[in-house]
Amino acid sequence: MDIDQDSTSPLHTLRQLAPITIDSEPKLQAWKDRQIEHYIHSNPRSRAAHTEACTYLPGGNTRSNLYHEPFPLTLVSGHDCFVTSLDGDELLDFVGEMTAGIFGHSHPRILNAITEATRNGISLGGCSEKEVQLAKKITERFPSMQRMRFCNSGSEANTLAIAVAINYTGRKKILVFQNGYHGGFLNFGASAPGKSTIPFEWVMARYDDVASVKQAVEDNSDTIAAIIVEPMQGAGGAIPASTDFLQFLRYIATQIGAVLIFDEIITSRLHYHGLQGQHGIDPDMTTIGKYLAGGFPFGAFGGREDIMAIMNPETGFSHSGTFNNNVFALTTAIEAADILEPDVMLRLNSLGYRLKRSLQRLLEDCVPIDVMWVTGFGSVLGIHFGGLFKELLQECFFFFLLNSGIYYRKSGMCSLCIMHTKQHTSRFESAIQAFLQALDEIVRS
Repeated sequence: MDIDQDSTSPLHTLRQLAPITIDSEPKLQAWKDRQIEHYIHSNPRSRAAHTEACTYLPGGNTRSNLYHEPFPLTLVSGHDCFVTSLDGDELLDFVGEMTAGIFGHSHPRILNAITEATRNGISLGGCSEKEVQLAKKITERFPSMQRMRFCNSGSEANTLAIAVAINYTGRKKILVFQNGYHGGFLNFGASAPGKSTIPFEWVMARYDDVASVKQAVEDNSDTIAAIIVEPMQGAGGAIPASTDFLQFLRYIATQIGAVLIFDEIITSRLHYHGLQGQHGIDPDMTTIGKYLAGGFPFGAFGGREDIMAIMNPETGFSHSGTFNNNVFALTTAIEAADILEPDVMLRLNSLGYRLKRSLQRLLEDCVPIDVMWVTGFGSVLGIHFGGLFKELLQECFFFFLLNSGIYYRKSGMCSLCIMHTKQHTSRFESAIQAFLQALDEIVRS
């Protein structure tokens, strides 16, 4: 569908979705199979690329969250809010590089910054004035980060922040939350850490549940070094925490002498001062990353001056990293900070709120609340399925959108970028409406 055609027209009224019962399963399964067959037929080059990749890479890639059966799309280019597949199809991008792609693809100012970075040496092996320039800009946005250190990813930032908290407090345990995600080796399911998670001494509580935190603290109050929390869970479903919950974490961390760490690697893009600014809560430490360097690997962790003093090399705490202050990331991060002015972030969040409200109205009118719903904050949304056939519906939706020219994550997290407009979000809304119409016809058939 061309964006200029019907992209701003209002959504048609849908009839109430027919009940999805146990008898619906074979119909849904057949529909999914047809969607997958169409996907395979439409993407022969991506299929061949994946087959070759499996010869050298376990699962055919080096990012597990990109994998899905029968094979993921291979992408060759991107511009604005579009990506192009190896098979030549242009898709409207709502993956947004898992929230890191807030600037869209090939933003001209980021490209100019890259060119600048190549002129005076790529990796100098010494201190750089750009480190201080970037630190000043970060402190302006996040005043709680009185002192900071740079690294190469959000995963590194969170791991190092935990290490600082352990050394600062002399304790070992870390309070985390069910379905929390703090990087490739700090992730948690509903009841246990992920298989790749570093074996720190974890204490797990339910997210946005004060009573659960009270119980966890009561059992471990003298041994908790840090509480690390996403103000909105990202990979966990774009689930925002309440202000009351975050305020309680601030209170209880102070009471037991633990370091409160806000993982704002995703949520820092949702308010100019992060969600700590939105809620008016100062954590002891903050971690950031993802989009901050305009698409280049980057992470940072920082906080109170007395806590971060541990990172002074004179203390004997070593924090090295060949690329911690690499010229590319520093140069693009400085330019990225200048692009993301408060009014730019406000416009993007407003676009996200409009999309969320529109989808909520659409779903409320025609879909039972326990079958499909939307969550999120600002420019990051989560689309969820439930009921008898949660996974089956999720698969149908995923392939329906891909086959409709919408690049989307099967997990349901959607990320907008500053290149998106109302025309683009209207196209997304129309694709979801088309899915619901098709679903209703399948169930009724």
